[in-house]
Amino acid sequence: NAAITADQSQSGISYIGDITLLPYAAGIFVLLALIWTVDKAPTTGKLKVSEIYNASSGRYLPFLTIALLQSILVVPLIFGAFITLIAVSSGLTIWLVVLGAVLILIALILMLWYSQSLYVVLAEKVTSFRAMAISRRLVIGRMGSLLLDYVLFGVVMLLIVVAASEGIGHFKS
Repeated sequence: NAAITADQSQSGISYIGDITLLPYAAGIFVLLALIWTVDKAPTTGKLKVSEIYNASSGRYLPFLTIALLQSILVVPLIFGAFITLIAVSSGLTIWLVVLGAVLILIALILMLWYSQSLYVVLAEKVTSFRAMAISRRLVIGRMGSLLLDYVLFGVVMLLIVVAASEGIGHFKS
């Protein structure tokens, strides 16, 4: 078919989606190597880049599984925020606002429970689901301080992005 647009392949899958998987997979691999290095560097001394990648590559699939599962956990958060915003802005029933708030709360709890699983899968050398169970046990009792840490980190990152965008705006004019 000669009429294929620039953004679609024969199968109908967009090139954008196909291309973005490669940097995502590479980014996961780099993050995996970085976490492994931070965990092992104090005990092993100097390491070559090839040694880091060879040693950490055996944990790629469990690490990737957890990264994908954590990405899926964002869906109820987004859906809950969407329902809440629509219900509040349109003056819909309070039950939709409550439903949205419950979805947001559930998503936040799940995200906090499993927030340490990427580190656990590397440090403990366990399966993906075992790492998630260990992460949940590690986080219980510390959820408030962990949430505060993530909120403060988010605020700092937001301020950096705003400051950088303001600085870039001055260079354009």
